[in-house]
Amino acid sequence: MLQLDFAYWHLLPSARQGMARGMNMPEWLAPFFLAPRLKQLLRFEGLAWQGAEMLLPAGPAQWQGLTPELRRYLWRRSTALLPEYGLPLLAVDRRLKGLFKALSPPPPITFGDAFMTALALVWTEQMLEETKSARRIMVVAAQDDLNLPELLLRLHGFGLPLALQSPNPIYQEAMLYRLLYHHGAAVSNHLIDPHGWSSDTLVLQWGGPALPPAPCRLRLADDSLGLAPALESRLQAAGLSGELYQLAPIMEANLFRQCRVPPGEQTVLDFLLQSGTECGVWQAFLDKRQPFHYYINV
Repeated sequence: MLQLDFAYWHLLPSARQGMARGMNMPEWLAPFFLAPRLKQLLRFEGLAWQGAEMLLPAGPAQWQGLTPELRRYLWRRSTALLPEYGLPLLAVDRRLKGLFKALSPPPPITFGDAFMTALALVWTEQMLEETKSARRIMVVAAQDDLNLPELLLRLHGFGLPLALQSPNPIYQEAMLYRLLYHHGAAVSNHLIDPHGWSSDTLVLQWGGPALPPAPCRLRLADDSLGLAPALESRLQAAGLSGELYQLAPIMEANLFRQCRVPPGEQTVLDFLLQSGTECGVWQAFLDKRQPFHYYINV
């Protein structure tokens, strides 16, 4: 049987030509025309990982126009290969997160959120090792799909002054109050202001517009490219974009497949940090010449 380490699921960018929003065919035909299919194999030779691209041939608007029963049927078809290949999670295009919010119970999928948080922490540790002039850490949360409390609490463990910038600072006050009084983590709260990002500040930018590259800034957004050229090039060779909306869920699903640990022994974030080191993933993202190890106690 074919050996798979991951499966990456996505929709067409738009509805199939000639099909209106929702359906323009008898509903009994939809399961045949819109059935998910394994399009091609995806290989990461440097990590010895092999997976499959799974396409459901409908656009996002067309998917939303289907009946709930038909969506559930197509989703069951999509996830049927997980137990067959021993896959714990299905990697799903990050841009489709809004389509899955109402599913209950939560399906066995990942959008790569925890992987991105782990990458931010690993990058911060590397930068602090290499950039001795860093005096503070700034998190710029331009989108709201980030687990801010966990990230800020981990960053607090580095011992530098910590600041948060967001479009609506007032919405962050309750969360920052809990961090301060429950964990002793003080975080200053500001509006987003790129002009205030000084050269001695490590900036973790979550979403928002792409700005000119800076040596002490990491931008993690769906359209981020250039974070891991060797891995991105493998996806591009297969006709995909290689952007983070594809790469992050694939990496997270892979790490859960490759380096499992007994449930309850670690948090998801700690597990990804450790397994990313064991599997050599962080070297691919950080271009390290030496094995990279991340350990920080909170």
